Amino acid sequence: MPAATKTELGKTLRDADYQMKPLLKRIFMSKDFYSPPAYATQIKSPVHLVVSTYKKMGLTEIPTIPDFGRMTASLGQSLFDPPNVAGWAGGRTWVTPSTLLQRGNLFRDVMFPDVKGFRPPDRAMSLTDQRVGERLAKGMNITEATQRGRRRVEHDGRPRRGLQHALRRLQGARSMPGSARSSSSGVLRRSR
Repeated sequence: MPAATKTELGKTLRDADYQMKPLLKRIFMSKDFYSPPAYATQIKSPVHLVVSTYKKMGLTEIPTIPDFGRMTASLGQSLFDPPNVAGWAGGRTWVTPSTLLQRGNLFRDVMFPDVKGFRPPDRAMSLTDQRVGERLAKGMNITEATQRGRRRVEHDGRPRRGLQHALRRLQGARSMPGSARSSSSGVLRRSR
């Protein structure tokens, strides 16, 4: 920006008694604001945007646990999952009506986090993940703890019935008269 332009903008701000509206009006009405050197010179990728903003804000700690992958995915860039071998197109493709709004909301959430409604990720596990964790705590190896569909024996010696057992019971029930049958909508109903 030329020094003369900076001087004019400073004068506008002082003359308006440091009100922002006249200054912003002058900036937005200026042909320099829309000139090729100033217009859309850089649209940051979501990853670049988040990292550079954190650096500019000097953030070293955040009261909640930021999920970097989820943050950038909501803006259109899922790390380690590019749309094709060429990667992301970049530039103006990063800005759509929804991602533009999301970019603003993202940093509002960083500056004003919901500390009261925050739940740490380890307390928001799915039921399956909780069961696997319990099995690992009982001493099972990862293969045993994550097996599904076969009959297994827990460490207390009792058999644990899995998906295969449930399917056999369901198939057996279908073959008996007066049993549960599948309707065309896929919902189980009693046959007549």
